[in-house]
Amino acid sequence: MKGIKDFLSLYLMCFFLTLFALIVFVNVQKNVWLMMLAIAFIAAILLYVILRLVSRVEDLEKRLDELTGRPEDDSKE
Repeated sequence: MKGIKDFLSLYLMCFFLTLFALIVFVNVQKNVWLMMLAIAFIAAILLYVILRLVSRVEDLEKRLDELTGRPEDDSKE
């Protein structure tokens, strides 16, 4: 995952999932939109950071395999 487009798509997905959860599980109150925006934004940032870290680890594993001369295994545990 790279770039702002990936983050925005992830944010929109979190936004709509949060909207659905709030409609289903929470009574509608005055500040429901503000609360929903904050929760979706925090969730999107956390997921974005996690996915970026996973991507970087995979890139580092590939580079390490190239440097050591080991063949790449498709069946990782």
